[in-house]
Amino acid sequence: CYQIILKPPAWMRVSTIDLIGADFIGKLIMVKGFVVKIDTVYNFIKEGIYRCSSCGLKISKKKIREKFRPFFFCPTKKCQLGKIKGRLFINIKESIFEKFQEIKIQETFNQKKNMEVFWSLNIRLFGQATRTCLPGEKIKAAGILLPEISISSLKKIQCEKIYLEALFLEKNDIRTKN
Repeated sequence: CYQIILKPPAWMRVSTIDLIGADFIGKLIMVKGFVVKIDTVYNFIKEGIYRCSSCGLKISKKKIREKFRPFFFCPTKKCQLGKIKGRLFINIKESIFEKFQEIKIQETFNQKKNMEVFWSLNIRLFGQATRTCLPGEKIKAAGILLPEISISSLKKIQCEKIYLEALFLEKNDIRTKN
């Protein structure tokens, strides 16, 4: 399994977290800050392989970074029309998983002008980028800013919060002046 890492161009400006707004969603941005919180590393399912208990059918379901909803019943006509409903069971050995971690960064002291509130941003790391930083480290991350969408009880789509899906992550030494 391969992972593509996009290194941002040298001319790309570092955006401050407090100036990030709706006009940045879906765009490649670069931010700099201190890591204040790291979550545990989870396995994220990229492709689930299912097998039917009655007819033996093998089904593949690709999942693109959304909530995991497994299949329960076989979709074939043989299982739908028959008396025995075919149940699907996930095959862990054949399924493909990816590492996933979420970190939270906060603005650096030199990005603040007048002792204002320190803004923070969640960054999602996938694959080899997980477990690369610890709380207190200064990092520079580039990626696509995306909204986290939820559906309310009234069937309305709401943007809960925004996060950066990191495509590039670089640790900076605290002693250097950046």
